[in-house]
Amino acid sequence: MKATNKRRTKCFTGCWTCRSRRVKCDEATPRCLRCRQFGVQCEGYGMRLSWVQYDPREHETDHNNDSGDEQELELEQNQAQITQSRASRRALVASAVPYLSSPELDLSLRQIDDWCFGESSGIQHGGFTVFPVDLAGRGQAALPSPGPTVIAAFDDGDVMSDTGFQPLDDFEKASKSLPDDSSIGQAQELDQQISSEAVLPVARALLRLGSESENLLQVPAHHQRQQQGHSPPRHLDALSMPGNQKRLIHHWVTFTSRKLVLLDEPHNPCRTMMLPMALKGLVSSSESSNADVAIFHALCASSAYNLFELGGRTNEQDRALALHHDQQAIHHLRHNLTRADEHQDESFAMAIMACIAVEAISGTTQRWRTHVSGGLAYLARLQTRGLDEAVISPFRSHMLSMAILCDIPVPADLKSFLNNDGLREGLEFTFPYYGISRSFLQAHNRMSEYSATTTTSTKTTALEKELDAFELQLYLDFPGLPPQGQTAPANNMHSTVIHHMAKTFYYAGLVFFLRSIRGTPVDAVQSLVELGISELESIEQVGNGELGCMMLWPVLVLGAESGTPDIQQRMRAWFQGQRKLGFRNLVVLEDLIATVWEATADSASSADERNVDWRNFIVQARFDINRGEKLRRQYIEHKIEQCRHEARSPRIYKLAALLAFGASCTLGQQVYISADGPSNRPNCKSCNSTTPIYHFTEFSFTQTETYRTATSRPVPSTTASYAPHFSALSTLVPNLSRTTWGNWDPNATAQATDSANPYGNAAWTALWQAANVSNFTEVPLYTTTVSPTALPTSELILPPADYFGPTDCYTFPDDFVFGVAGSASQIEGAAAMEGKSPSLMEILPGAEGKSKSYVTNENYYLYKQDIERLASMGVKYYSFSIAWTRILPFALPGTPVNQEGLDHYSDLIDFVLDKGMVPTVTMFHFDTPLQFFGGNNSQAADDALIGYVNGGYQNETFTDSFVNYGKILLTHYADRVPIWFTFNEPFIYCDNGKSVNNVIKAHAQLYHFYHEDIQGTGKLGIKFNDNFGVPKNPKNQSDLDATNHFNDFQLATFCNPIFLGIDYPEAFKITVPDYVPLTADDLAYIGNTSDFLGIDPYTATVVSQPPEGVEACAKNSSSPSFPYCVTQETQNIFGWNIGYRSQSYVYITPTYLRTYLSYLYNTFKKPVLVSEFGFPVFAESEKVAVEDQRFDSPRSQYYLSFMTEILKSIHEDGVNVMGALAWSFADNWEFGDYTQQFGLQYVNRTSQERRFKKSFFDLVDFVATRMGSS
Repeated sequence: MKATNKRRTKCFTGCWTCRSRRVKCDEATPRCLRCRQFGVQCEGYGMRLSWVQYDPREHETDHNNDSGDEQELELEQNQAQITQSRASRRALVASAVPYLSSPELDLSLRQIDDWCFGESSGIQHGGFTVFPVDLAGRGQAALPSPGPTVIAAFDDGDVMSDTGFQPLDDFEKASKSLPDDSSIGQAQELDQQISSEAVLPVARALLRLGSESENLLQVPAHHQRQQQGHSPPRHLDALSMPGNQKRLIHHWVTFTSRKLVLLDEPHNPCRTMMLPMALKGLVSSSESSNADVAIFHALCASSAYNLFELGGRTNEQDRALALHHDQQAIHHLRHNLTRADEHQDESFAMAIMACIAVEAISGTTQRWRTHVSGGLAYLARLQTRGLDEAVISPFRSHMLSMAILCDIPVPADLKSFLNNDGLREGLEFTFPYYGISRSFLQAHNRMSEYSATTTTSTKTTALEKELDAFELQLYLDFPGLPPQGQTAPANNMHSTVIHHMAKTFYYAGLVFFLRSIRGTPVDAVQSLVELGISELESIEQVGNGELGCMMLWPVLVLGAESGTPDIQQRMRAWFQGQRKLGFRNLVVLEDLIATVWEATADSASSADERNVDWRNFIVQARFDINRGEKLRRQYIEHKIEQCRHEARSPRIYKLAALLAFGASCTLGQQVYISADGPSNRPNCKSCNSTTPIYHFTEFSFTQTETYRTATSRPVPSTTASYAPHFSALSTLVPNLSRTTWGNWDPNATAQATDSANPYGNAAWTALWQAANVSNFTEVPLYTTTVSPTALPTSELILPPADYFGPTDCYTFPDDFVFGVAGSASQIEGAAAMEGKSPSLMEILPGAEGKSKSYVTNENYYLYKQDIERLASMGVKYYSFSIAWTRILPFALPGTPVNQEGLDHYSDLIDFVLDKGMVPTVTMFHFDTPLQFFGGNNSQAADDALIGYVNGGYQNETFTDSFVNYGKILLTHYADRVPIWFTFNEPFIYCDNGKSVNNVIKAHAQLYHFYHEDIQGTGKLGIKFNDNFGVPKNPKNQSDLDATNHFNDFQLATFCNPIFLGIDYPEAFKITVPDYVPLTADDLAYIGNTSDFLGIDPYTATVVSQPPEGVEACAKNSSSPSFPYCVTQETQNIFGWNIGYRSQSYVYITPTYLRTYLSYLYNTFKKPVLVSEFGFPVFAESEKVAVEDQRFDSPRSQYYLSFMTEILKSIHEDGVNVMGALAWSFADNWEFGDYTQQFGLQYVNRTSQERRFKKSFFDLVDFVATRMGSS
C-alpha cells in the first residue's frame, strides 16, 4: 500500500550521521544499516563532546531575544510558577560568573575543535557544547523548571524525563530561551522525548522498562508532594524507574567497579569515593544540578553498557538504559562546567573520571579524548588556584598518566608531575597505575618527543649516539619486586600480579622504542613480544581469571607487533579470555590488532614485508580508543601535504579539503572546490627555466619503431573441478526426460504428425506459430559448428599507442577476474534452430520494424572461432549466457530437456577450458520464455510499473520454473564453471512488486542448492544495473535525498535482502504499492545468498529533486519522473556534460566509478565484480571505412580510465574488486539495434568476419602489464 502522510517527529536517538543528514535512522548496532547502505561513515550513537569556552553574555542575549516566545509557554494552570522560575533564572544568568580561562585551556579548546571531526563546523562556543547551559551564578546550576504536572498516558505530544512529564510542544518553545546548539541537538529534548510514536528500538525499550516494575502512566509521587506544598523533590524522588537504577548500581558494586581496575582492593575509589558522591547527588534537590548527580548517572550508564555487552549485545532494554543515563551524565557534567571554579572537593574531577569509565566500557571512540583534554584544562586551572594537594593529587596522577600514555598534549606547567618530586617511588604498586613506574612514564614521555621530531633524514651521528644511550637505559630499567608495604598486607598474589604487569610495560616499552623510533624490523623484536605476551598470560594465570581490566597500552603494542601465527594465536586467546569483562574497548582494540595483522599478511609480497606500522591504522576513527593526538596531527598534516603535491584525481583534492577542514565525511559524492590558475603538473619534478639553445644538425628520416603482438593463452596442464560430475548429481534433478526437435521454418509445407504428444514437434512448432514473430529472416551463413582456425600473427600486432595514457604503478591481484562478455540472444542467432523455442527477445516490444535476434553474430555455430580469437588475445575469462528456451523449450518443470542444447553448451565450456580460459555463466539474460505471459504475448508490451519492459517475472509459476532450470544447469555444468550469475539486471525487466519477490526468492533457492546440495566450491551471485546516481548539487540537501532515493530504488531493492538480510528500502516501498512483504524467515533464508555483487556500472547519472518532490512523485504513477522519481541529467551544475558522450546513454565517467565501487563494497559487504562495462563510440557504425571503426580511441580511453580507477579503488580505498568483464567481445545486436556498437571487435554483417579494434589491444595490454602470468 502507498505511504500516507504521517506527522514527522524529531529523532534524538539515531546515529549522529543520520541526525546530521536529517534522515530516519534504524538504530542498528554497532553501525546503522542506513549509513552502511549509502556508504557513509556511521558516527555511532554516543554523545559528541567538545570542551569549549562559554560566554555567559551570549546566553543572556539569547534570553532577551526570546522573551516573546517565553510568553507563549505560560499555561493557565501553573502560570505563576513558570513566571517565577524564569525570572529567577534570568537574574542568575545576568550575574557575573567566572568561567574557565587559561592559555593551556585555550590551546586544548583549539585542539579539540581541530581534531573532533565533524563537530567543529558551525558549533557555537559555549562551554562543553552538547546541551544548553543554564548558569546559576556561584550556586548550583539550575535545571529547567518542571512543566505541568500530569498526563495520563503517552500521547503524541507528551514527553518524559527524570524530572517529570511535560508536553513536548511547550518544551520545544521553552528551549528557545536557551542557547542554540543546532549542530548537535538539544539535550533536554533527547533526555525527555520518549513518545509512543517513536519507533526506534531504544524508545520502545524504555517504554517496556517503565511498564515492568513501575507504572509510568501514573503521576509521580514527588509531583503530588510538590502540589501539596512540600519541600522541593530530590533527584531520588524524580527517578521514574528506580527499580532499574537499583539493579544497575547493584551490578556496579558487585561487578563493574571490581573489573574497572586490575586489582580490586579495599580502597578501590570506584566504590569508596564514587558511590558516596553518587548518593550525595541523588539526595540533592532535583531543581539543581551538581557533579555528584553526574557521577550517579555515569555509574548507571557504565553498568548498563556492561550488562549490554555481557548479554551479547542483544538486550535492547540495557542499551536503552545505557544511552539514557549516558545522556544524563553528560547533561549534568556540562551544566556544572561553568561553575568549575567553585568546586572545592573531588566531585567534579571524579565526575570526569566516571565519564571516562563510561567511554571505556561502551567502546565509544573519540569522545574519551575530549574528557581527558578537558580534564587536563580543568587540572591546570585547579593548580593556579593553589588547592590542597590532597584534593588534586589523585585526579592529577591518574589524568596525566593517561594523557602521557596516549600522547595527548600536556600543559607545560603540569609536566612537573614527571620529575622526581612529582612522582613517588613505587608508583607502579599503587592504584591506579599497577605496573606503570615513574621511570616508565618519564621514558615514554621522552619517546613521544623522539617520535614527534625524529625521522630517518634527521638522524645524525649525535642523535644516534643519544638514542643508543637511551635504549641502554631502557634495557637496564628492569622492574624490581615491590618493596615491603607497597601492596595489601599479606597479599602475595597482588605483588606477583603487579610485578608481571610492570614487566609487561617493560617489554612493550622496548618494542615500541625499537619499532617506532629506531625502525627495527618486526622480526627482530619477536623475542621481546613473546616475553611480553608471556607476562600477560602469567597475569591471567596468577589471577585465576578473576582480575579486572588493565591499562591497555602494552596490549596494543605487543598485539600489533605480533609477527608469527603462534604469537598471534596467543593474543587471540588472551582477548578471548578478556571478553568476560564486558568492556567494549577490548573488542575495538582486538579489531585494530586483527586489521594490522591482515595488512601485514597482504603485504607479504612487497618490499615492506612484515613491516606494517600499526600507527598508520590507529589514526582511523573506528579505532580511536587509545591513540595519540600528536600521531593524529602528523598523519593528517602528512595527508594534506601529500594531496597538495600529488594531484592524482579530483578525489585527492576532495580528501585534502576534508582533512583541512577537519571533516570525516561529506554529504555528497562530489565536492566542488574553487581554484584559479593553470592545472598542476604533478609529474614534473623540475623544469628547465633557462633560455633554449638552437642549433642545426644533419636531418634523417631514420626512426625506430617497436611493434608487439598479443600473447595467447597458454595451453592448460590441468583442469580444476568445482563440483561433482553430473553422474554424481543426477538424483538432484530426477526424472529428466530428454529429446530433440528440429528447426522451424515459417514457409515449410510439411507438418508434424505427433499432435498427441504435448511436447512433440507439433507442440514445439505451435510455440513459434503462437509467437507471431515479425520479419522472420532466419537466413544464416552457417547451419553447423565451424571448426576453428589459428589466427595469423599479422592480425595480432598491436596498433599505435595513444600519446597519453595511464601512468600508475599498481598491479591487479593474482586472482583478479579479467575477461569479456556476451549474451545468448545478442550473439548466438539460430533463434529457431535445433529445438530452441521463442523468447521475449524474438517479440521484443519497441523493436518493431527493427532487426531481431534471429541471426546476429551466428555465435551458435561460430563459437569455437570466437573463443579461438579471444584466447589468441590472451583473454582469460569468457562470460556468456545460456538461453533458457534452448535448454527447456517448454520452460516449465516436468517438461523435456533439449539434448542438443545441453550438448552445445557443454561443448562450448569444454572448448573454453581447452584454450586455457575460464568460463563464467549467466543463467538468464532477459530472454524470458513466452509461456510466462500466459498465452497472451501482448502482455509483454504493457507498460511495466518498475522496469523498462514487462519480463513476465511476476507469473506465479516463474520462481519454481526458474529454480528447476537453474538446477539443471548447475548439475550439468557446475563441475567446470567456477563463477555463476543467476540473473542479469533483473530490475530492468521487473513489472511489479511480485516480480521482485519472485526474482529474489528464486536466486536464494539456487544459492542454497549450489552451496548446500551440490557442494559447489565456486562462486554464485547476481548482477545488477545501476547508472550510479550523483547529486547535481552536493550542497543541496534535496539533491542528496533524491540521489539516495535513486540508488536505493534500483539497487537496495534487491541488495538489502540478498546481501544484508534486511527489508526493502523505503524508496521501493513507497513507490511500488503491491510489493510482497518479506517475513523474518524470508530474510533469514535470503540474506547473505551471494558470493559477490555483480554490477554493470556503464556510466553515472546526475540526479536532482523532481519538480513535485520525490514522495509526491512516488504516489503518482502518471508522473513523468515515475518510477525513479528524480530528475536525471547528463550535465553537472556548471552545464558541462559529465563526460565524453557515446552513441547511447553512456558517458565516460571514471572518476565517479571509484566512489561507486567504495559505496557498493562498504554498503553491501561483498566483493564487487564489474560484470559489464563498455562504450559505444559515437557514430562509429556510420564510418564507411572499417579501419576508421577499428581505431576507436574513445573506447580505449573509456576502458583504460575505468581500469585505472579500479586499481585505485583496490589499492587506495581497500575495496575488494573481484574482477572486470568488458562488454562486449564483439559488436552485437543491442535489442533491435546494430548502431550502438559496444564491441571490442568489428563484425561484418554480411560475411560474419571479425576484426580486432584498437581498444581490445589497449585493454588487454593494460591488464597484462599489471598482472602476473595468470
